[in-house]
Order: sequence, then structure tokens, then C-alpha cells
Amino acid sequence: MNTISKVSGLEKNEIKRAYTLDLPAGSGPFPCLVLAPGLRYGMQRELFLTISTELTRAGIAVARFDWDFFEKNPKEGQPSADLSAESRQLREVVRQLRLDDNIHFQQIALAGKSFGSVVAWRVLCEDAKFKAGIFLTPLFDEKKDGPEASYVAARYYPYASSLRLPLMMITGDQDAHCSTRSLYRFAFENTSAIRIAVVSGDHGFSQTADAKVSENSHPLVAAHILDFLRHTAFA
Repeated sequence: MNTISKVSGLEKNEIKRAYTLDLPAGSGPFPCLVLAPGLRYGMQRELFLTISTELTRAGIAVARFDWDFFEKNPKEGQPSADLSAESRQLREVVRQLRLDDNIHFQQIALAGKSFGSVVAWRVLCEDAKFKAGIFLTPLFDEKKDGPEASYVAARYYPYASSLRLPLMMITGDQDAHCSTRSLYRFAFENTSAIRIAVVSGDHGFSQTADAKVSENSHPLVAAHILDFLRHTAFA
């Protein structure tokens, strides 16, 4: 795997927006998966590195980045109220990838984890050029008052029935923010073909009670993603 650091643009305040591009061995152009990170889940976390390693071995490039607010303050940084800044940042990364000679500009899929899945969904709905959308631990359930969680998928992931591209969603069987029931409900209520996968683990695909499950869940998620891309977007 060949990892290249890129500068995706220059804002008026002269803050550089960088992203990391992991390339397979050999010469391109390569199909590419863009990974939008979580709220406090940066691009160097084990899950993203595992996904990148498995996909690049299979000939698929992976673009990773951190949100601007996370880079400024990883512990307390907050996104823009309407997510416009984050949507703009993600679109800029994609724009640069489509101009990159290493990347097949017509073979780019978009993925997001947790908070990143919400931003990725917005960008996906605005741009018909993506080959597929992958959403890891989407935010379908939200607790406010009391022990019961409310189903809020329509708030963060609207217009699902109108999307006409392959979609995949992956959650952990102990995920407090996306129960298996909510995942199946979302798939049932929307007419688009959505491939779903449930693996052992919590919102980070880990199980604190059993370290072995934590070690195995990330490769399993990566395997699901690779199989999906091979048979849909990049078939």
C-alpha cells in the first residue's frame, strides 16, 4: 500500500485541508472509497486502517481525512450547526479525487461512520456521480427522556426511497445508536435496495467484555465492504 498525503484546497483563512490517499500496488487509475470519519473518530483509528489495508490489497484506493473541527480540537471541537462546513469539506475532497490521475473519476464510492454517515448521506443525495454509499453505525436511534430510544432515521437520512444507487449499512449487534431492529425497519420502509450487515460489537464494532471480538470485528466489517463493492459499484 502506498500512502500519499494530499492538500485538498486552501480556505480564505489559509487553513489547508489535507487528506490521505492509500493506493494499491501497481499503476492506476483505481476505483476509490472515500471514508468520512465520526465525530470523535479520526482517520487513524484501527477500523479505518483495517478497511484501507483490505481494500488496497484488492486494488481499491481509499481516501481518509479528519474534519476541520476535529483537527483544531479533537476532544471538544464541534461541527457547524447545519453541517454545511462538513458537507463542503467532504465535497472538496471528492472534487480533488476526481481530478487525481491515480483515481478512476467515474468509480468513486462514499462511506461514512456514525456522524460521518450523516454528512456522507447529504453529499450522496446531492451528487448522482457516486457509484455506491456505505454507512457504518448510522444514527438511527436517539435517547432523550427515559430508557427507550426514539427512531430518528428519517431526520438524518431522508429521501432514501428516491436514491437509485447501491447502498450498504453495517451496525454492531450491541450498538446503542443503531439497533438491529431499526436497521431492518429502515431497509423495509424504503424501496431502494439496501444491503445490510450486522456484526458483533457496539458503536465502534468492539466488545469490551471479550477482547477477541474487538480484534475480529474490524476485519469482518472490511470484508463486508469489499464484497459489496466488488459485486456492485466496482463489479
